[in-house]
Amino acid sequence: MSKKSKQEYIAAIRARYLSSNKAEKQKLLYEICTTCGYNRKYIIRVLNKKEIKGTPKKKSRQKEKICSQ
Repeated sequence: MSKKSKQEYIAAIRARYLSSNKAEKQKLLYEICTTCGYNRKYIIRVLNKKEIKGTPKKKSRQKEKICSQ
């Protein structure tokens, strides 16, 4: 499974995971673990994280030139 397809799969399950009870969450986590090969804790963090659209861009900082005279 490619990285992009894993991300799409987890995004599709996120809504079901957030609205389910504890027993259903356990089943979903087991399913994702066997399908994607990720650890349970990693999947929990990914599913509970708010979805970020786009990637944040880092601002480049340039040092000011100080004239020593």
